[in-house]
Amino acid sequence: TESTNLNEQKNKSLKSQITNLEIKNDKLNFIIRKNSIDLLKFKDENIKNKENISQLSLLIDLKNIEISKQIKKNNYLKEIFVYKDFELNGVTPSTLIIKEEKPYITIEITSIDSSYTIQMGVFTNPISNFKLLDKIWVEKSNEIYTFYYGEFKKANDAVEMLNRLRQLGYKNIHIIKKKNKNHVTK
Repeated sequence: TESTNLNEQKNKSLKSQITNLEIKNDKLNFIIRKNSIDLLKFKDENIKNKENISQLSLLIDLKNIEISKQIKKNNYLKEIFVYKDFELNGVTPSTLIIKEEKPYITIEITSIDSSYTIQMGVFTNPISNFKLLDKIWVEKSNEIYTFYYGEFKKANDAVEMLNRLRQLGYKNIHIIKKKNKNHVTK
């Protein structure tokens, strides 16, 4: 009998442990089902987000194409305005002489009969592009008009003015040393 009692107690203990394990198992199964539902929701949300990203990427590509087209259109209109401005001022692009900018050397003038000036441009026809500048002067030689700005005794003064004129948007301008009225050297 004593052994039967011991066996019964062991059985009760084991049954209790089995019951506790079944309860824990049920709880874990519930958590697994809940997590599975959440996982499905997240998967659906992820799919929707991927679709949104795809649509937004397509929209960005379309907008970039529109921007590209608008930039080309703006550049075309800019060219038209430049040509119209040339036409209004009596300049045709075929008559312009384009010169590359070259680095200048700053040297102080030692000779009394020479000075620095800024060459604004050389044209085959007189133009009025520089009418807003007050110190512009022109030399005409063999139907070639050379436009200059100012006279400077010091090269540094000429360099300062050259930089100001470039900030105002004048391009292809450079400093030259003018020895006398008939002879110009760069």
